[in-house]
Amino acid sequence: HLGLTWGSPGAHLGQLTYVDLAVFHALNASEAQFPAAWAALKQQGKIPLLVAFKTRVAQVPNIAAYLASDRARPWAGDSMM
Repeated sequence: HLGLTWGSPGAHLGQLTYVDLAVFHALNASEAQFPAAWAALKQQGKIPLLVAFKTRVAQVPNIAAYLASDRARPWAGDSMM
């Protein structure tokens, strides 16, 4: 048992998958593109599993290192890429 729970990255195999990364990317991009909507949904408590998932993926050591590096470029204001 790896301490993973429903909604956590890699919950089905105990390791991060490409699907986890794709979902993280989409969540990260949507939060950057629509910060007011994300803030409202968080405040209303409507997306706790999405927030927890995004937080847990961002804390994976290699992902965290990338996000803290100069290689992680800020989101363009008009793109999900």
